[in-house]
Amino acid sequence: MPLILFMMIHFKYSFRLLAVFLSLSSTLFSEGVVINEIMSSNGSTIYDEDGDSPDWIEFYNSGAETVDLNGYGITDNPEEPYKWIFPAIEIQPQNHLLIYASGKDRQDWVEHWETIVDWGYSWSYLPGNNPPPDNWNQQNFDDSGWASGPSGFGYGDDDDATEINPVISLFVRHAFTISDIESVLKIFLHVDYDDAFVAYINGSEIARANIGLPGIPPEHDEGADSWREAELYQGGQPDEFLIDPAESLLENGNNVLAIQLHNFNLESSDLTLIPFLTLGLNNEPQNAQGLSIHLDLSSINLHTNFKISSSGETLVLSSPEGYIVDSISTGNMLGDVSWGRQPDGGADWFFFAEPTPGNANVTTGYSGVLDPPYVSEAGSPFSSPTTITISTDAPGAEIYYTMDGSYPNGSSTVYTGPLYVDDNTILRTVATKQGWLNSRPSTHSYLFDYTGELPVVSLSTNPEHFWDNDSGIYVMGPNASPVFPHFDANFWQDWERPIHIEMFEPDGWLAFSIDAGVKIYGNYSRAFPQKSLTIFARGAYGSTSIDYQIFPEKNIENFEAIVLRNSGNDFDNTHFRDGLVSIIADRVGVTAQAFRPAVVYLNGEYWGIHNIREKINEHFIASHFPIDPDNIDMLEGNNQVIHGDQTHYIDLLNFIEANDVSDPVNYDVITSAMNVDNFIRYNITQIFVDNWDWPGNNIKYWRSRTPDGRWRWILFDADFAFGLFTPNGYAHNMLEFATNPDGPSQTIWGWDPWWPNPPWSTLLLRSLLDNQSFKNDFINYFSDHLNTTFQPDEILSVVDNITDELAGEMPEHTTRWDLNLAGWYNNVNTVRNFIFYRNAFMWSHIQSYFDLTGSYQLHLDIDGGGGTININSITAYNFPWQGKYFDQIPVHLQAIPEPGFQFVGWAGLNTTNNSITVTSAIDTTITAIFEPATSDSSAIVINEINYNSADDYDVQDWVELTNNGGSTINLSGWQLKDEDDSHVFVIPEQTILENGAFIVLAEDTAVFNGFFPGSGPVIGNLDFGFSGGGELIRLYNGNGVLIDQVLYDDSGPWPEEADGNGPTLELINQNFDNSLPESWNYSNEPYGTPGTENSVYQGLTTENILPVPMQYMLHQNYPNPFNPRTTIQYEIPIQGRVVISIFDILGREVVTLVDAVQGPGYKAVTWDGKNERGLPVGAGLYFYQLQTPTYIHTKKMVFVR
Repeated sequence: MPLILFMMIHFKYSFRLLAVFLSLSSTLFSEGVVINEIMSSNGSTIYDEDGDSPDWIEFYNSGAETVDLNGYGITDNPEEPYKWIFPAIEIQPQNHLLIYASGKDRQDWVEHWETIVDWGYSWSYLPGNNPPPDNWNQQNFDDSGWASGPSGFGYGDDDDATEINPVISLFVRHAFTISDIESVLKIFLHVDYDDAFVAYINGSEIARANIGLPGIPPEHDEGADSWREAELYQGGQPDEFLIDPAESLLENGNNVLAIQLHNFNLESSDLTLIPFLTLGLNNEPQNAQGLSIHLDLSSINLHTNFKISSSGETLVLSSPEGYIVDSISTGNMLGDVSWGRQPDGGADWFFFAEPTPGNANVTTGYSGVLDPPYVSEAGSPFSSPTTITISTDAPGAEIYYTMDGSYPNGSSTVYTGPLYVDDNTILRTVATKQGWLNSRPSTHSYLFDYTGELPVVSLSTNPEHFWDNDSGIYVMGPNASPVFPHFDANFWQDWERPIHIEMFEPDGWLAFSIDAGVKIYGNYSRAFPQKSLTIFARGAYGSTSIDYQIFPEKNIENFEAIVLRNSGNDFDNTHFRDGLVSIIADRVGVTAQAFRPAVVYLNGEYWGIHNIREKINEHFIASHFPIDPDNIDMLEGNNQVIHGDQTHYIDLLNFIEANDVSDPVNYDVITSAMNVDNFIRYNITQIFVDNWDWPGNNIKYWRSRTPDGRWRWILFDADFAFGLFTPNGYAHNMLEFATNPDGPSQTIWGWDPWWPNPPWSTLLLRSLLDNQSFKNDFINYFSDHLNTTFQPDEILSVVDNITDELAGEMPEHTTRWDLNLAGWYNNVNTVRNFIFYRNAFMWSHIQSYFDLTGSYQLHLDIDGGGGTININSITAYNFPWQGKYFDQIPVHLQAIPEPGFQFVGWAGLNTTNNSITVTSAIDTTITAIFEPATSDSSAIVINEINYNSADDYDVQDWVELTNNGGSTINLSGWQLKDEDDSHVFVIPEQTILENGAFIVLAEDTAVFNGFFPGSGPVIGNLDFGFSGGGELIRLYNGNGVLIDQVLYDDSGPWPEEADGNGPTLELINQNFDNSLPESWNYSNEPYGTPGTENSVYQGLTTENILPVPMQYMLHQNYPNPFNPRTTIQYEIPIQGRVVISIFDILGREVVTLVDAVQGPGYKAVTWDGKNERGLPVGAGLYFYQLQTPTYIHTKKMVFVR
């Protein structure tokens, strides 16, 4: 057989044919291990131990001998045959082995779980009235004098089989036997306990919880660190501990599990201990009992470090000796359709609509999959009457179609000739052929009655999926309660139905069109006639994500799910309250869902305005933060787990309840576990907008499961805000409501909002306000934003923009849902009224709640040059600046010089420190003094950047500086920052950089030096990395002067090769303007040149010195859309006055970036999305203009949030 038979067969028609999927290996049909079945879009065929549905590969041993796969390689890149290497695992003759191509890279594998210590097993035990013998936890200890009894142990509750008199501690032992230690792959200890324990195997500590430090056995009379309740009796699960390494703990023969249990104190009302010990084995032993019925331990499967592309790639299986054992090119794959051999190990490959992962391929095989039919004219929200023809390139195929939104099949109407459409029509077509899998349907929406200016979302599905009385998700159904909100109705069920979604931009351009799943979304708002919908992209439907930038203000192009929201409880009111709160939250710096109103059509019928929102899940988090979505804890409500687990958060709560929060040492522990800055911003936003469907409801919070992962809160579902049910809600003291220990609080009307806040919901804020530092920050953050973001004019301008956007569509929407258009305008005015008055009441509530004596006016100014002033949590950009602050609450100020300037001091104050604290009770004026920078430190240049390492060479992020001056420069105390001011690396003392020398600042110096030993001076660790999607990197000297900054991007005009492919960004010459992308190139060396001259270096010759421009020119900004900054490049041919200004969509000037006389050259200026007052502007379309005495030019850009 030749190495490659042929890779393409030419037909006059285009459809996938089995013959194109051919082997690259001459050994394809020989006996032995072969690739037997593949799936690259697993929607619901099989789930792994994490509950995910990843790609998978099935192997089959077609030979007569057992094959040990240890050292074999499987890859999706033929140039890297050992991309993933098999562990020691055998596959028996005529047996199958399934591995997941998930990218999770797991080589641990357990065939069988065996619980060898279960609930009710007999233990020897000793009450801890006195210290036990030193060797009590060893194998050779004689416990014959101890009492014995079954677990659990305790004071006589329902979960206690052995009753113990009140003690501070209890010592227990259980002996067990291991006959084949080499068969043990994993050990799991599960313990249900109250209040703390330490566990040992053969005298070695293996786990502990809620007491002391690892490695130090607690004294017999030592109490637990805090109270803790057992879980099993409440319907929960015991805590799980993976014990590693198994081989060093266990011995063939006799072993002992020993545990010391500790109570909080002798007065504690309960004690519990129920241990389990489970072994993960490489085979099932004789007389196996299996996993305890009380445990929920998932299987551990093999996972490769790559996924299979559904668009096709080559898989290669290689032997340890370097031979290709088998290989196959997959081609395009459909969701939940596999491709495999039939019979197993045979030469012929087929598609299977009924895949058989891990089992024989015995279901019906199909020769290929047809391509969807074509239509002569695509659908549009602005269609005109036309005749549509439908065609297919597959000879002998028939076309079936529907025009009511339903999924076409062989029972639908057969296409025989052109179709005339002149009314709203959803045309869905499918191609069929004997022996072939049907094509995916082609779906087109022809809409004739839309004249609006919003995006259009067209949904199409079988009518029974929504309207059938028994199975339709949109109707009451047979079991609905007659009382609102009609619990047990169909729309309260967690049912998912298939749907097709198309989105059109306002100009009619098709944004995306995919098959997906749909569920009803929301809580009580499900009972409204217009319901919210969640759209899920899943491989089973054909697309694993919506690949489109739905929200212009957010640079996110992939969504696994979106929500089409009816505005919740605001459905029949303004229809935008929650979206307005999200915009405000974003300006405050709180994570919130994007918001975009759109018009929805359902099977061609006008369905009114829905607000497109992001779906909050782990993928939402990963799209906003550089984290692994599979490695987070995400909770809601009172510690309910959405993703991961609750252990870390419960430990935080336990610590807060058991310790004095006012103690700075304890507060430092708390701040290491939660992002206090985020928590304050989140709370002040909820309180200001008066969202009284919170905090006893609608709370979600998350952390990355890393050592430095801290809890952060997400703001969502705020449609109760801005006085939804309380027209005079602007006067409501939400601060009292959000901190009441018993909830609810009395309102100014003498009645309580119907949603009570249980104690758990206010505990965290109440407790932290006992700490003076937190309280001061809380008061100051609130004051900061009352002075800026929460100013009536700032919010009212957002309301005006949203109202203008919706006003044209509201007549149709209100008619469709039997609402009142005049009522809508009245409701908008209620929101405006709330905003107008709320600020003043909020100042009063804060002063009253904290018993503050009064407030004063803080006046800020600058003198002598360019700079800004940070005030607690905000930044003042334009001066003079004025704000209101409370008496005797310390206000933190920091002077930040602009490029080319340095900070000198504060007028009238005897300090040159750029950070000061102001505590006052009278009107106060503070002036920061700047002057042009005189230091030659500007010779330090950001010279090379590694912001996204190659997967096979993950050195982590680093940046290289070089000294381009004529003398040695002391870098001690300099600061490197990214675009987040909280990310600061201070260069250590005695850091000297000689002229022409280099120094690397690395995210992790140990990792860096492992890849680049001997590369010269390396300092770190940065404790932060650089964004793979573009980032601002800034370098400040010891006086706070901005010395250099680079705003790079991962797409053109910046070199894209530096984004995860190995090369770095290298400056072509240190004298070039490194703010310009043309001054950079990707490194010629595979992984950069840290510590040495750049591989792309060019000397200053007439060929590479940028010439003087021949004419004025204004370039397109980059990135665009952008957040938080963008760069505007322009060219000036002669010296003269230059003005660069930003305007909003109404032509109002937002900010002037440049107003100066400039010489000829290639220029660049950065805009950070803020207006003249230094306040963040709203997301949307903006214009930037270059103006000189003889030239004016304007361009558009999009600011995203």
